[in-house]
Amino acid sequence: MSIAPIAEDGAPWDASDARIVAAPPEALRIWNLAGIIGPAEVHGARILTDLVDDDRPEVLLAAALALRAPQHGHVCVELGTVAATTTVAEESTVDPDDLEWPEPDKWRALLADSPLVRERPEGTPSRDELEPEQDRPLVLVGDRLYLDRYWRYERRVAFALARRAQRVVEVDPARVREVLDRLLPPSGERPDRQRLAVATALRRRLTVIAGGPGTGKTHTIARLLAVVHELADGDWPRVALAAPTGKAADRLTAALRDAANDPDLGVTPQVRARLRTVEGSTLHRLLGWRPGSATRFRHHRSHKLPHDIVIVDETSMVDLPLMSKLVEALRADARLVLVGDPDQLASVEAGAVLADIIGPAGDGLRMSDEHHGVLAAMTGEPLGDRTSGGTQDAAFAQPSGAA
Repeated sequence: MSIAPIAEDGAPWDASDARIVAAPPEALRIWNLAGIIGPAEVHGARILTDLVDDDRPEVLLAAALALRAPQHGHVCVELGTVAATTTVAEESTVDPDDLEWPEPDKWRALLADSPLVRERPEGTPSRDELEPEQDRPLVLVGDRLYLDRYWRYERRVAFALARRAQRVVEVDPARVREVLDRLLPPSGERPDRQRLAVATALRRRLTVIAGGPGTGKTHTIARLLAVVHELADGDWPRVALAAPTGKAADRLTAALRDAANDPDLGVTPQVRARLRTVEGSTLHRLLGWRPGSATRFRHHRSHKLPHDIVIVDETSMVDLPLMSKLVEALRADARLVLVGDPDQLASVEAGAVLADIIGPAGDGLRMSDEHHGVLAAMTGEPLGDRTSGGTQDAAFAQPSGAA
């Protein structure tokens, strides 16, 4: 059932409004009248609780809120903070003080006891833990209540990225230094974040390049591809450039064309010609979108993408379900480079993937001695303290400088 848009004139609701359920479970009536949950959530919660014969008010409300969360860009409900962060609709006549939110600790304990909920521990699960039989529609992790599907999406992405971030590519630091000095000469900045970003992407299976407008993200991508192809000595890597929208993919293609046509790029004619053949695509096209198919995409965990390097621009606009599909479709030895502005408009769907990755990666992590030494040899950068430069073992880099 669709939910009608909010009236532009802000008129109070009446019983005929499409957002008001005619005969909701009594426990959900005031929440529906307050505009906190709509018809879809009311009916969905009733169906779920009827399946297990658990119609306790707290369970009904929790189920409805878990169904509501993805519609508001969230993957879960925070039981301890939902009361403080949820507001009554402007058109509703319900007094917020009349809403009796469950006490968080009691609510959590009650949900853990419900046959509707499976409780899971904190932390990144193993592959086996991600594939249990889907016997319960809700998952409780500490204070967070998920729909099972979104819990799996989040955990699959966390598992895949954590594992990929630890994988190292063997490189010849001296050879990399020679190519970097030719294609991306030192800018004079300390640290030179673009050189660090390219060097990190050469050495790691996962790199995150983050920055605002004008910080040089696209320039860094172009130079990274130039360096990768120059180091390949004719054994060309299979490269995928992708973005969440066709417009963003076209911009990426145009930027790479401009770089390839730059007479000062410093690459061989063969590399220049090769760079001109690389084109961007949408993520859906890359994965092989198949409407009506049981698997939806041609490439998945059992049919991997063939590419050696996958670069995703505008990652802040990629939602959690799509990111889950992408990381599962990558070969274990492929490089993944995620590029974007964490402060940019996020995906309209659930999950701010880029911001969530950068949150832990950008604060307090340290480079290992070994990675610190190799990175310094590759770039010639005086890195100093192993937390400097925005580049850690988690393969996180922030370019700055050229647009």
